[in-house]
Amino acid sequence: MAIGTDIAGIISNVDKILKKEKLYTTVTYEDVSETLNTYDPISGTYGQASSTTYTFEGVFAAESLDNQTGNAYGGGVQLIILPLQISGLFELEVDQIFTISGSKWQVSSFNTAPVDSVHTVNLRRK
Repeated sequence: MAIGTDIAGIISNVDKILKKEKLYTTVTYEDVSETLNTYDPISGTYGQASSTTYTFEGVFAAESLDNQTGNAYGGGVQLIILPLQISGLFELEVDQIFTISGSKWQVSSFNTAPVDSVHTVNLRRK
């Protein structure tokens, strides 16, 4: 039996183990949608905006304190997210802002493993 045949069951078991061992970190993401036709160029604001806050769990995989991106300062981390944590909520995108333990982190890049088994998200301090 190939791993791809029961990937959902395997990921579900991994999720249970991570919860049991208390390895998860709570992450929040606020998705803000602004109405483009109500933009006020004088104030630089939009007249109408709506937001949805999502809360999910992730695991820190690696931490880097070096400065690897030009003028950005160090403090990068890798966050592992199981797809079942965000499935149906939102899609990962570069420049999203996640809040972890009160600190804001910006998604600088991400990679999704084959068969949507795991997301590896690279974050930088915002």
